[in-house]
Amino acid sequence: MLQRFSNFIFLPIVLGLAYFLLSLFVFITFTRSLLTNELAGFDQLIINIVRSDLSPTLTGVMSVISFFGSPSFIIGAIIGGLVYCIFIKKVHWLAVQLLVISASSWLLNKCLKDYFQRPRPLWPLAEAIGYSYPSGHAMVSISFYGFLIYLGLTKIIKPKLRLFVVAFLAILILLIGISRIYLGVHYPSDVGAGFAAGGSWLVVCVLVLNACQKKFSR
Repeated sequence: MLQRFSNFIFLPIVLGLAYFLLSLFVFITFTRSLLTNELAGFDQLIINIVRSDLSPTLTGVMSVISFFGSPSFIIGAIIGGLVYCIFIKKVHWLAVQLLVISASSWLLNKCLKDYFQRPRPLWPLAEAIGYSYPSGHAMVSISFYGFLIYLGLTKIIKPKLRLFVVAFLAILILLIGISRIYLGVHYPSDVGAGFAAGGSWLVVCVLVLNACQKKFSR
């Protein structure tokens, strides 16, 4: 009964819209608090928790985790994904989806950063340039890895493998956000807003691209 319901044609759309509305609400809430200077208490609370035990070893681990959300790694992963989709699996539309979602997410993040122009924290443990809000690592990571989660949920048939892939990528996304706070290059609200903006944008891209695919296939 549950499987029949999960396969219902409108369920993915309903869940996607619900996730979009939730993410949009979170982003609007963070943004409104930023504009009214009400984020200091929230940010300091999370910072005290995440940075309660600074150590060279943990800093090294967090730097490695942060690298998996960096432009250099994401760009390399996108190029590898495009080569795999186009030349190996011959699934050109999947390559289009990957490129559009990743590139548009990065462009949107840059526009948001330039609009809000929030300075970065003054106590970094790693080098970072540009404005702080919303976090580019968080926003692009949830768009890129979130799209892989979407593919895992829709393409992987084996339940255990599907669960492993989805859980691994979800934990990786979360750890990337935490690493940016630990390294002192972003405020927690930057990361939260990045996750919210990237998540809502991912839903929009997936729904629009799927609609385009259906239209073109006719």
